[in-house]
Amino acid sequence: MVPQLKFLAIVGFGGLGKTTLAVALYRECGDKFALKVSVLASQKFHLLTVLRSIIRQLNEQQSGASKTDFDGIEEWGLDKLKDKLANQLLQQRYCTIIWA
Repeated sequence: MVPQLKFLAIVGFGGLGKTTLAVALYRECGDKFALKVSVLASQKFHLLTVLRSIIRQLNEQQSGASKTDFDGIEEWGLDKLKDKLANQLLQQRYCTIIWA
């Protein structure tokens, strides 16, 4: 059986408590996942920066991972970042929060 991806988007006007709700969910449900990541995406969204941050956070949580696996990550292109991320998440339950 192939696991299904599930997404939850929290949207609304400023001041409604979106961040409070997201943080509460992250704290409450985060332990149910093998890996969890939280990334701030600025108003000027830059995909490569977000992917690098996710990859680094995942690396810190995985046993046997080496920091030398990421030498030169700042120069990696989109395809290499996507491949690395896919390999890190393969057969894992994970929770990712992207803040904007």
